[in-house]
Amino acid sequence: MGPVARGGRSLDRRKRTTGEMKTIFIVELIVKTMHFLQDAALLCQDGLASVNSSVAQIHQSWKEKCEEEGEKAQEKLHFNLERRNWTLERECDEEGITVKYARDPETNTYFLLTEVPLDLELEWVAQDMRYHTLAATAEWNSDSMEFTILERMTHMCWVAYQATPPKLGGIIASRDMVIYIITRFVNGSYFVSTSSTEWPGMEPREDRVRADMQKGGGFSLSPDPAGNGTRLRWVSTLDFNIPLISRIVPMAILRRIYVEGSRNYIAEMKKYLMARRGGRGGRD
Repeated sequence: MGPVARGGRSLDRRKRTTGEMKTIFIVELIVKTMHFLQDAALLCQDGLASVNSSVAQIHQSWKEKCEEEGEKAQEKLHFNLERRNWTLERECDEEGITVKYARDPETNTYFLLTEVPLDLELEWVAQDMRYHTLAATAEWNSDSMEFTILERMTHMCWVAYQATPPKLGGIIASRDMVIYIITRFVNGSYFVSTSSTEWPGMEPREDRVRADMQKGGGFSLSPDPAGNGTRLRWVSTLDFNIPLISRIVPMAILRRIYVEGSRNYIAEMKKYLMARRGGRGGRD
């Protein structure tokens, strides 16, 4: 019986040793797996942090560019609004709209100044323009088939994309542009400057001609000196980039076409704002 007992105890010890080794192996495997998953998670976090950091840097760079370019555009807008060489081209008594033009020596192009009084409160118009009307341009303007806010860098600095439909049965192709929209409040008046820029993923397309909006364009909203409403002034600095037609058609005729387009734009904006105020109005 003695030898059998000793053999049995040896067998039990071997079983325990084998079981302990399996347990140690499993524990080590679990620990190594946990370390691997932890390292992988840290790598993912580092990768995501790197991506997020890059995106943040790009966003900050565009924000700084928007502010820098916006200041220049605002300065030129104020200059254009105050320039003395505007010439009256058209006066629409029924609508209260006047359109003037001036040749800009810096860009060698014609700028247009369109003005209209609005029987609407200044603060309401400014808020509605910022939070609704501009973003809804394609809804009310017959010469815009697309208008999209690409990025709101700040509540005062946006980037937008706009496209116009083809004209004359496609003889004049669709135009598009990427625009900085900068808002400032100065001495009781609102100034919204607009000028061309670039944006990732919004490069020129083959089916559309990239138009150019020179610095110095945009809107001003100020108290109407002749009443209790708002005086809306719009400086258009848009170059549709049609050199062939410009060589064939006299500038005086082209200017009248631009003038009619500007009058129509402001007339449609006025109608839309009046309808908004007559309806629910306010901020959406």
